[in-house]
Amino acid sequence: MTAIAHHPHRVTRAMADVRDRLADVAGVPLWSMDPTETTTALEDVLKAEAQLPELKSRLVRHAE
Repeated sequence: MTAIAHHPHRVTRAMADVRDRLADVAGVPLWSMDPTETTTALEDVLKAEAQLPELKSRLVRHAE
């Protein structure tokens, strides 16, 4: 888990939260997931992968 820090902007807080949550499940075995859970989780990963490039693009434009 990342150090506790004050993140005033919603985007900064959201990214810290996502990274913390992913770190929490990094080593969790998947054998107990049923097919429905597996499909749902995979769909959510694909959706997140589609959202991250858009946010990254906006952040890069803002940084420039």
